[in-house]
Amino acid sequence: MTCSNFTKLKSFQLRCNTPTSRSWSPSNYAVILQLHEVGVHNLDTHNSSDEDYMLVFVINQNKKPLMPCKPSKARNLLQAGKAKVVRNTPFTIKLFFGSSGYTQPVTAGMDTGSKVVSCAAIANGKVLYQSEIYLRENVSKKMQQRKMYRRTRRCKKTRYRSARFDNRGNSKKEGRLAPSIRSKLEAHFWEKRFVESLLPVTA
Repeated sequence: MTCSNFTKLKSFQLRCNTPTSRSWSPSNYAVILQLHEVGVHNLDTHNSSDEDYMLVFVINQNKKPLMPCKPSKARNLLQAGKAKVVRNTPFTIKLFFGSSGYTQPVTAGMDTGSKVVSCAAIANGKVLYQSEIYLRENVSKKMQQRKMYRRTRRCKKTRYRSARFDNRGNSKKEGRLAPSIRSKLEAHFWEKRFVESLLPVTA
């Protein structure tokens, strides 16, 4: 990771502690689990009774994020053939026609962690997006398993196999991060890019 990436991540680490009048208990939400390469994505969406919070993410023709809309408007666009579904969780549509590109200030924040990463985005005092990412904990175990397989291959009498005991250049690099730490760090950047692909984040 370069220094510029660390700067971007630092500027993105803003905690969202916006008070709301609604209860945040699990009984008021339908929890949807979505699997990604970096771990388990836990997206919280409100029940159908909370019409103010039911939102559909929208992107324009150039795949640039716009402000989310209500499900009724998204349904009309889909039925009229003016949009298509590009993602089910979270539900996202792509417009077939040009739009003005008007957006509102959206503030995103990330609570970093070694096991769970929380992320949220707000606009006009309302929560537009929130998620929890459970980071991978099996990277070290996978590395040990790969080491065992390599050692088994070295013991075989294969004369065509050249010596490979001194060609691990990655372990000699200065400032090298362990694979387990690098996996956790890249998961933070992945979530940052994912939120920016859904919402026009300004801060």
